Amino acid sequence: MKNIFKNIKNYFKDNKTKSITILIILILTIVSSITLIAYSFYQNKSRKLIISGIASLDSADVSIKVYRENKNENGVGINTYSLSYYVPSSASYNYVSSKTVCGTGITITKYENQKFYVDATKKGKCKVYFDAIDGYIDDYEVNLFVQNEVGNTNDNNYNKMGQLPLYETGYYYTINTSKTSCTNGATVSIEGRNIVVLATKKSVCNVYADKNSDSVGPTVSNLSVDGKAVTFTASDNIGLAMYGLSSSNTIAPDDWYYFSGTSQSTTFEYATEGTYYLWVKDTAGNNAISEAITITLDAAAPTVGNIDAYTKNAVIALSDDNNLAGYAVTTTSTTPTSWTAVSGKTASVTYPTTANGTYYVHVKDAAGKTSSKSFDMGCAAATVTSFDYTGAVQNFTTVCRGKHTLSVWGAQGGNTGGKGGYSTGVVNLNENMKLYIYVGGQGSKGSTGGFNGGGTTGSGGGTGGGASDIRIGTDSLYARVIVAGGGGGKGQDSCAAGGIGGGTTGGGSASQSSCGTQAGGGTQTAGGAKGIYSGTSGANTGTFGKGGNASDGNYDGGGGGGGWFGGGAGASAGWSNGGGGGSGYVYTSSTASSYPSGCKLTSSYYLTNASTTAGSSSFPSTTGGTETGHSGNGYARIVYNP
Repeated sequence: MKNIFKNIKNYFKDNKTKSITILIILILTIVSSITLIAYSFYQNKSRKLIISGIASLDSADVSIKVYRENKNENGVGINTYSLSYYVPSSASYNYVSSKTVCGTGITITKYENQKFYVDATKKGKCKVYFDAIDGYIDDYEVNLFVQNEVGNTNDNNYNKMGQLPLYETGYYYTINTSKTSCTNGATVSIEGRNIVVLATKKSVCNVYADKNSDSVGPTVSNLSVDGKAVTFTASDNIGLAMYGLSSSNTIAPDDWYYFSGTSQSTTFEYATEGTYYLWVKDTAGNNAISEAITITLDAAAPTVGNIDAYTKNAVIALSDDNNLAGYAVTTTSTTPTSWTAVSGKTASVTYPTTANGTYYVHVKDAAGKTSSKSFDMGCAAATVTSFDYTGAVQNFTTVCRGKHTLSVWGAQGGNTGGKGGYSTGVVNLNENMKLYIYVGGQGSKGSTGGFNGGGTTGSGGGTGGGASDIRIGTDSLYARVIVAGGGGGKGQDSCAAGGIGGGTTGGGSASQSSCGTQAGGGTQTAGGAKGIYSGTSGANTGTFGKGGNASDGNYDGGGGGGGWFGGGAGASAGWSNGGGGGSGYVYTSSTASSYPSGCKLTSSYYLTNASTTAGSSSFPSTTGGTETGHSGNGYARIVYNP
């Protein structure tokens, strides 16, 4: 008996391993009394089919040889095997996977419903073995008679044929059970174009196949194209047979791909760009032809675009030339195995981080291509930036977008002068914004005023303490969003104490009556008044951002403290006055009207949870705990709150 087992070639692509996958099905052919099997393809539903002839892929050419167990005259297996020309019916033989032998690079992954699922990266062969189910024999003869004219059951209307006609347009075949007969109790059935015989003894079956008309073609629905992937659902009243793509809606495809059943949902890939028509054929040869569809190739890997990592919730832009499939964010550069699904050509995803550090964004497209991009996250946790006194402006650029808590402490006046105040508030800032930090300097005795607005005096008095403030966007007094007032300097006389800084109004100098009229503290709209002794002053009032200067006299008064508005200077006359403290300020919706003409801030910088506290009250210390008034140089702190 001549071996007509046929090698079949096609191309299937495994998404993960790039192996070539084929699925082989056996179709019964009957030639006289010899039972043979030819092979054709069915789609492997778990993988994506690639049409044959693609030069970019290695071809898969796998030969499957079937061996079935020999039986004795009673249909009992005798543990020897012979080459078979068909896959035996599951009613009489069991496939034994443990006995399968394949060449290198070839694996049979599954056998189901007389179908072999084969992964292959090389050409080669497999030998598969079937053990007998005792009781059925293979010694039978089949005579097939095929009807010519529909409805005519006369014997002369049947022709003896070797096999059923293949998808004759408008017709399909069923067994005429009243005319079909088998000897010795054998049974016969049709499965597609297969004739299946079950016999327990040597038998002869005369099979009559009636021709049935069917003019109802299959239907196609849910047709979609994503790059080179085509997805559709097909259904038919008698059974589906094949599908394929053609560049014409009048010329059938050159390559057909087999499927079965009355309803199937199928996805396959076609690796040649162009405009095509999907053809679906049923078992009666009727066709369904779709509207034109366009195939485009996915030539490029997906990309990770802009990553907005300025809050703890990173916003990531993804794109692909055809269709995205998934993304993952990890802390290593290793390609992940678990993905979050995403689709479309572009997507914006948000990933909530829990810690600062380096992250990796991985993206995968529908073709399995991947790429990645790293980013540094510095906004997942609170960050604290502190500023000590330096005697110069200090710059700060925001890293994160969101709420920032600003806190400032004013400096103390000189010659053990008045203590500084405290201000705090929360502002929403964008990333990459420039802030200017001024930390006030403590006043001294008989020298220049403390840095950032402290008033001066002669050698015997104390200079004013400098204010501490934060400016947004511009290094200008008119861009101050928060200010802590500095304390006034103590005058040369023991009765001339300096006023405290901070609060909405700075403290006046605590001079005793013998020292004359005390200097005033700065307010929200004006500088503090100058001190007077016996009608003589020799001092200046405070101004916007600057404490008043005292003159060098017989007894030197204290310099005014710096602040939103500076404190007035003490008199330098027969007796001296202490300097007044500078006022504090927080920029809010209710205090914005206090800004002099020329304000450079907008309402977007209004503070919330804001307050300014005088140096005579308790407030948070720079080192933890609390303090009543701030001593020494000023201080500033910026805290980002995720």
